Amino acid sequence: PSPAVGPSPAVGPSPAVGPSPAVGPSPAVGPSPAVGPSPAVGPSPAVGPSPAVGPSPAVGPSPAVGPSPAVGPSPAVGPSPAVGPSPAVGPSPAVGPSPAVGPSPAVGPSPA
Repeated sequence: PSPAVGPSPAVGPSPAVGPSPAVGPSPAVGPSPAVGPSPAVGPSPAVGPSPAVGPSPAVGPSPAVGPSPAVGPSPAVGPSPAVGPSPAVGPSPAVGPSPAVGPSPAVGPSPA
């Protein structure tokens, strides 16, 4: 015969799951630090008057300019030298007749 099969072992309850841990409040954020007033800016230093500018030095008169030196007369220009007559040009030399040109030499027959 088959062996006897006993009962299944008992299964206990699931373990209890506790509550989530408490989340506390955010830390307090304090006020911004106070910003003091800007430092005082004193007045600009006094600017004294400009130094006095004296008068311009006196400018004396221009030196006197004497008269121009006298310019004498131009030297006399004598007459031009006489130009003689042109030399005579003689007649052209005679040109003789052309030399006679004789008859052309006879040309013989061509070689055979």
